[in-house]
Amino acid sequence: MNRSTIENIIAEHYKNISRHTKCFATDMNADAVHLFRVEYKKLRALIRMLNANEQHHKNSSAVKKLKNLFHLSGAIRDVQLQQRLVASAVKKPLQKPRAYLDVLQQQYASLKSPLKQLPIKKSIVASKAKTLQLLPHKFGTAKFMSFFKTKKNEVVAIITAGNFSDGDLHRIRKILKDLYYNVKVYQKYAAVKHHARLKEGATHLEELLKTLGIFHDKCVAISLLQPYPKIQTEKLALQQIKKSWQKEKLQLKSDLVKKLSTEKIVLP
Repeated sequence: MNRSTIENIIAEHYKNISRHTKCFATDMNADAVHLFRVEYKKLRALIRMLNANEQHHKNSSAVKKLKNLFHLSGAIRDVQLQQRLVASAVKKPLQKPRAYLDVLQQQYASLKSPLKQLPIKKSIVASKAKTLQLLPHKFGTAKFMSFFKTKKNEVVAIITAGNFSDGDLHRIRKILKDLYYNVKVYQKYAAVKHHARLKEGATHLEELLKTLGIFHDKCVAISLLQPYPKIQTEKLALQQIKKSWQKEKLQLKSDLVKKLSTEKIVLP
């Protein structure tokens, strides 16, 4: 990829980020929050790859200006997802933990003020300007392959250690996301001879990431049940939800460990 191609990719990411932030800045639309976070991660993954041989601060400084918005959007998404998961976990309306859901709604409402205070448009403009300063003049196949190999080795090292803590699985997910997003970029701009292998790699990563994403959401959901032991009237309902989620989490983890331990990570 030459400089012009890279700039076009970056411009498209920032265009999408601007569009999604406009949608969720006023009413915290759940779909727009999710799409913004995905676009941010794609941009971050691309910058990490393009500057893989540079100092660490160069890798992160471009998107750092959007970091507060990204973290706040994460808090918003966590509450939105928790509201849906808890509501769907109890089938009978009268058994729903209303007080807990009210607490979640209060948390949700409390996030509106800090969101309105963020200089979103200014942050996007500043982030884009910084990103353009860091772009290389070109990025070839050899550098793609080097980045892929380095990230793959990081995942293999975690798998070889065999601990498979929740933190290990989260780190694997973050690394594979960087790989997946950049495989999709490379798939679009690579020579035709690489297309079949890239398609296979993207499909394999997508399947792994789907399960890792469900596992991550389950871990977050369980953690968000912890801070509310004082809601005594709903203690039993929350304990039942937690027990069910922990069972689902253990099964997901067992499936992931088996898959990661026995399958090769398919990359170009």
